[in-house]
Amino acid sequence: MKRVFHLVLDMTPREVFVMSVALVFAIGYFDHLTGPFVSFALVYLPPIAFATWLAGRPFGITIACISTIIGLTTELASELSSKGFIPYWNAAARFGVFALVVAVLASLRQSHESQRHLARTDPLTGVANARFFTEEAERQIAGARRYSQPVTLAYVDLDNFKAINDTFGHSTGDVLLRTVAEILETNARPTDLVSRLGGDEFVVMLPQTDARAAVTALTRIRAELVARMAEHGWAVTFSIGVATLHDRVHTLDEFVAAADALMYEAKRAGKDLIAWSDNATRHLEGTDAELTEAPTSEALPAGVHTGNRGTTRSVPVADRGGRA
Repeated sequence: MKRVFHLVLDMTPREVFVMSVALVFAIGYFDHLTGPFVSFALVYLPPIAFATWLAGRPFGITIACISTIIGLTTELASELSSKGFIPYWNAAARFGVFALVVAVLASLRQSHESQRHLARTDPLTGVANARFFTEEAERQIAGARRYSQPVTLAYVDLDNFKAINDTFGHSTGDVLLRTVAEILETNARPTDLVSRLGGDEFVVMLPQTDARAAVTALTRIRAELVARMAEHGWAVTFSIGVATLHDRVHTLDEFVAAADALMYEAKRAGKDLIAWSDNATRHLEGTDAELTEAPTSEALPAGVHTGNRGTTRSVPVADRGGRA
């Protein structure tokens, strides 16, 4: 039953309309068989309500019109046809009731969607809030495990954000956060999930994406973020931790903790870096200057790769440290 319910909710407006029309014609057939002395007016309401709630007001009104015409045709084909204007009066009355039901349901649907949007959205930035992230991320993880597909989580933290609030005020800080959210949302795919967990912390979940592909996209996004900060004169950079779901991660909390720990690695290595992991090896990605400032007390493994976007190195796992 639950599966059927979800299948109905996933129907397109056109599919809802076709099903509603079919129901109305089926009702009209029995209405014709019983004649005018058994009223089927209330029986037409379920398909009208169905179309209105799932497809919208225009579809609901259309189904109401079809229902009214079928009811009128039934009465005109009966002995009521000799009663002059009565069948037409009945049809007008029925349509008035149908239209009222459509208006009420459409208003309730709009209110429901508005409340649902508010419950899922961060009021400052407009991206998903922590509550909706938790619900959707758990669904993404379950799907990734079921179909053996990769899913990657990026934990984005703003470096030196507190200094912006202290220097320019919290209103400027709010504008900055909205700017970051806008850039993340603009660059995200329709299947990606951008969320603000709170303060200056954002997460981006990328389904069907492994760590290397995610880092490629996030490197470009990070460059755009830094460029936009520079345009406004905001001395803010971005430390990002990128973790991919694997067998040792059993819960969403562990998944977020893994990305958070990598984000700390980026901060400890000098900030404004992307720290990511593929299996047991961790990597840092950023500009050559940034990596020069990274800790070098332990020897780095061979296999340094330099590209146009900067340098990537494998680094030993560091202890979790403080955040600026």
